[in-house]
Amino acid sequence: MNKDFRFSLLALALLSLSVAGCNSQERFVTVSGLCRKEIAPDRNALLLSAEVMDADTQVASTRATEIFEKIRQKIKELNIKDIELETSEFSVNEEREWVKERYISRGYKARASLRVSSSDFSFAPKVVGIALAEGVKDIGSLETFISNKLLDQTRFECLEEAVTNARAKARRMTETASAKLGEVMNIQESDGDVQSPPMPRMMSKGRGGMEMAAAPMMDGPTIETRKTTVSTSVNVTFSIKN
Repeated sequence: MNKDFRFSLLALALLSLSVAGCNSQERFVTVSGLCRKEIAPDRNALLLSAEVMDADTQVASTRATEIFEKIRQKIKELNIKDIELETSEFSVNEEREWVKERYISRGYKARASLRVSSSDFSFAPKVVGIALAEGVKDIGSLETFISNKLLDQTRFECLEEAVTNARAKARRMTETASAKLGEVMNIQESDGDVQSPPMPRMMSKGRGGMEMAAAPMMDGPTIETRKTTVSTSVNVTFSIKN
């Protein structure tokens, strides 16, 4: 066999392989997977603020601190389930009033605020009763919320559901096209979304607020909560087999 003939055979073989490679392009399908879950708040919180006015800053500060420490200790003695206490404010500010073209000092207002939160949705009336009995002037609105632990758990569950949803959609599409679904080639998570309902204003007392008689314990309404929607989406690319 001469050299020219062998060279021609080799060139023909290489050309055939090149054409075959061009004709065997990989095929893919990209789909989105969705998940939407509704979860109820698992914690609630109440803000209590001891507020004292006095001409002397030290007197105002000391008295507000005494009230704060009393309610803090009495609340701890209730042994409320999963309770968390947080000092959210301590401030002393001069109160001034504009009278006859000049400011006149009305004294100094000291505030010491305690945020009480728990997974027990019946704790609020007991805490409000203690606060009022100790002379607390400002009781904030009851807040219901979802803990980070529950939110993270729900997000992971929703992520798994979104991927499962994507695979089901891709399988249905490939089967309809008389093909088979292959392995995952790429996967991306889109930004998730958490849609929380407005916070309910359950209890309040203070300027312009509802007047409530002081009592060691109080009866309160059943706390009804609205659910929060957690949603997640993913984009998944699968290979397609013949």
